[in-house]
Amino acid sequence: MDAGDGAVSGSLEMDHGVHLKAELPPRGTGSGRRVGLARALAVVADAVQLMLMPVFVPGILSPADDVLDLAIGLVMVRLLGWHWAFLPTFVAELVPGLDLFPTWTATVWFVTRGGAVRPQG
Repeated sequence: MDAGDGAVSGSLEMDHGVHLKAELPPRGTGSGRRVGLARALAVVADAVQLMLMPVFVPGILSPADDVLDLAIGLVMVRLLGWHWAFLPTFVAELVPGLDLFPTWTATVWFVTRGGAVRPQG
């Protein structure tokens, strides 16, 4: 299943002799479409935090802020794969006031600055 380079391949034999083979790109490899979607979502998340500032200013004390950050974080990991730059972003989002800096936009730009995300490993 794992070819050693992070790529995942598999095959499926059907009853009627039809053989399907699929090879997926390595985990964490972002296509241009995934990168664009991640960047757009990061900008939207930061814009929502700025527009609804009174709701998000308390940082860790704001359940709305925590839910938004957790959801965006999970989506970013799903779209781009894990990257260590996500850790300081999560911490910064917990600090009151600091979460108003466009941390998601900056982090996603940093992670995807070369275009497609490079595979981990």
